[in-house]
Amino acid sequence: MKVFERTRTRLLVIAKDLKVRENLVTLLTGYGYYVDYVEDRDQGLKSFIKYRQAVVIIDFPSFPSDPEEMMRLFMMHKKNPVIIVAAEVKDEKHVLQYLKNGVYDVLYLPLTINYVEVVLKRLVTHSELLAHTEFVQTLGTLTLLVMPVWIFCAFLIARALY
Repeated sequence: MKVFERTRTRLLVIAKDLKVRENLVTLLTGYGYYVDYVEDRDQGLKSFIKYRQAVVIIDFPSFPSDPEEMMRLFMMHKKNPVIIVAAEVKDEKHVLQYLKNGVYDVLYLPLTINYVEVVLKRLVTHSELLAHTEFVQTLGTLTLLVMPVWIFCAFLIARALY
């Protein structure tokens, strides 16, 4: 009988620059992530719709000039997409508008292992907090839905006893 590993987090890398794309894929795969990668954002959006990757890393040249448009496209298919922009330091002034419009973080190029490790740890913590929050919200909703049944049962038991 074959034993499967626990599910690995699936990421999507959208990068026009082959070197950036290969570096990101190599680094992220080395951290144990399953990485899908494409060259342009249209292919990236198709992949995102199909696989719903947990994180999308897009290089700055692949981003449209209107960050709201890009976020809207991804949010149509997932409630809170985690999108990270990979950009060179010289593009920092332009990248700030993306952070204001819902982009989760920025990976500055050229990549350094220590920097990527910090971003990934923060991202994992963020994902765990979101999962915990969703669990608590679901538990609260179920409690509210079941509460009338418990009250009714308690009423019937109390009535039968007295």
